[in-house]
Parts: sequence; structure tokens; C-alpha cells
Amino acid sequence: MVKYVADGPMREKERRTVTEADLKLAVFIAMHCAVQSIDHLGEILTVLGKGSPLEKLRLHRTKCSKLISNVVAPVFLTEIKNDIGDSPYSLIVDESTDVSTTKFMALCVRYHSKKHKKMVTDFLGIIQVHSCTGVDLAKAVVEYLQVIGLILGNLHAIGTDGAANMCGANNSFYTHLRSMVPGGRLQLLKCVCHSLDKCAEYAFKTVPNHLTFLLTETYNYFSHSAKRKEDYIELYKSKHDGKAPLKLMSLCQTRWLVWLPVSTLILHQWNDLKEYFKKEQAERRDSDFKLDTLVRLFNDNTNLLYLTFMKSVLGEVHAVSLAFEHTNADVTKLYTDMRGLVYGLAGRVLKREAIAETTRPSVLRQDEVAMLKAAFANAANLRSTDNIKFGDNFTEL
Repeated sequence: MVKYVADGPMREKERRTVTEADLKLAVFIAMHCAVQSIDHLGEILTVLGKGSPLEKLRLHRTKCSKLISNVVAPVFLTEIKNDIGDSPYSLIVDESTDVSTTKFMALCVRYHSKKHKKMVTDFLGIIQVHSCTGVDLAKAVVEYLQVIGLILGNLHAIGTDGAANMCGANNSFYTHLRSMVPGGRLQLLKCVCHSLDKCAEYAFKTVPNHLTFLLTETYNYFSHSAKRKEDYIELYKSKHDGKAPLKLMSLCQTRWLVWLPVSTLILHQWNDLKEYFKKEQAERRDSDFKLDTLVRLFNDNTNLLYLTFMKSVLGEVHAVSLAFEHTNADVTKLYTDMRGLVYGLAGRVLKREAIAETTRPSVLRQDEVAMLKAAFANAANLRSTDNIKFGDNFTEL
């Protein structure tokens, strides 16, 4: 009896130590690893912890998943809710579909933290949705905010990627959510990076379709053939003192700014690719449509000029997009960068006298945007073909 009383506090201390280890490992796995990793990690800690409380550690993926979803997540969510309190907050929302075709909406919250005394952005939760229409997404968000206890009336703004179902003018997630917020006041902030990508998408609709074929099929020609890759590498090394070529990139149809690195790589290896495809065509006994088309496109220097011009323009757009992706970017500099991009692109095709001077060079105002639109509408303000600024690399050609 005396031994049991003496061992009781010790056993309780060991149990507490093991429980703390379980929770800390669960948080670690949630932040850094796949849940399956704990199956192996837990067994290693048990072996290495012999003679210590870790010897009794019994943590695998099932228990770890339950700890994350039923213990860790509710505690952190409660801390966030209490930190927000009655303060105003904003939401960053995005809907997606996973590989199992299940639709989700992810929520992040941005607010001024009383605890940390600064603006913070934190993960708020994931909602499973059955429909991605604007009204259904808005209802799902409102219901979730009510469940976790956040005041809907304190929601001041939302940030979205700019998709039509998220921020369209008539029947979108934003318009329906605004009608549900008390007072009907809700600010909409679109992702500038997605907006710039959309601008690039609309611009690409004006270029010949065969450029897409050239960029796509050049990569595809090597992607599934080790022999073709090796043959091209040997050809490239023979012409560049043994240096291997940079790997070509695949063209993504959903992120249009990826045209910049794709076109840059092909431009850098233009003559080598042109020679390789000619050699491949000469060695083939039968006709191959894709190969014949690639040879024809690489022999047409007009396509080289198109890609050179696109590289120059996309370089400016991509630089501004990267600036907006920074976590701690200087907001005032971002305004200057955006204004410089708009005026820089306009100055390529508009005459100097068509662009009015401004007294606030660091801010892009609505009246300046209206002025540029009016200037583009008047054909007399456009530069002649000989005076258009195609870019420095284009001039060198």
C-alpha cells in the first residue's frame, strides 16, 4: 500500500509527460508532415526513449489524426476567436476541388491581434461545400461564422482570387454575402496577382494560336522520351563547351504568367532546338505532323519576334506580380510599381503627348485610368508601327 501511494504521483507525472509528448508531436505533424509520418516517427521515439517516459509513447496516425481534429484544432480556433473578440476582421476565401472531386472552401482571417499587438493573418478553417454557386458559398461562410462564434456584423472585407463566381457583379459570392452582412457594407479586395494573370490571358487571345502550339509541343516532344532528351543534351553540349541545357518547362493553361519562363527558356535555346528538330525530321522515314509543324514554326523568324516581344512585356508584369506576393511588402512601393507598369505599357503604344502629366507620380488615380482609356480610344494617339517600343531585345534583332 505504501509503495502504491509512493508510485502514484510518479505514474501520474509519466502519464502527463506522455500526453504532452502526444500533443506536441500532433502539432508538429500538423504543421510540417503528412500524418502517416507519425507511424514511423512514433516507433523511433519509443526505441530511443527507453528508460524514459517516451518508452510508453503509443502514437500512430489514427490517434494523431483524432488529436489534431478533436483537441488541437478546437483549442487554436478558440484562441483565435477570443483574440478577435468584438474587433473588426476580414476574410480571405478560396474554393477548390480536391482529387476526390470533393469541393472545399478555405478561410483565412486577418485582424488586429490584441495578444500580439499587430495585424495578423491566420488560418480559420475549411468548409466542405456541395455547390460552388455564389449563394451557396455565402450561406456556408455565414453558417460557419455563426458556429464558431464570430460576429458577422464585424466582417468588413473579403479577399478573393477574382473568379466570376466569387466576385461577379450580379450573382456572386461577394454580392450575396454583402446582402447577408448587417448594414450591407462589405469591401471587396481582389488578388492583384490573379488580376494581372487575367490581363495576360486576355492579351494572349490576340496572338496567333500556333505560338501556344510551339511552347506546348516543344516541351511535350521531350517529356516522354529519354532518348530524345539525351540526343538533344549531347547536341547542346557539343555547341556550348560541354554545358548542359536548362530544362524546358510545361505551359500551364490556368496560370498565364508562366508563359514568361517557358518562352525565356525556348528563346535561350532557339537555335539549338531549331537545329535538333531539323535533324530529327531528316532522320525520320515517315511523316510526323507535330515534328513537321515544329520545324516549320522554328524556321519562321516571325515567331522568334513574337516571343521576344512577349518576354519583354511579361517581364514587367511578372515583376509587379512577384512584388505583390511578398508577405511584408511595402504598400507605398506597390502603388508606385503598379502605376509604373500601367504607364510603362501605355507608353509603348501611345504618343508622349497623349499621356498627361500628373502631380502625384506614386499613386494611380481613377481619373488617370479614365484618361488612358480615352487616349487608347482615339487612333490618332497611337504610335506608328516604326515608333512602337517593342523592347530592347527586340531592337537588337
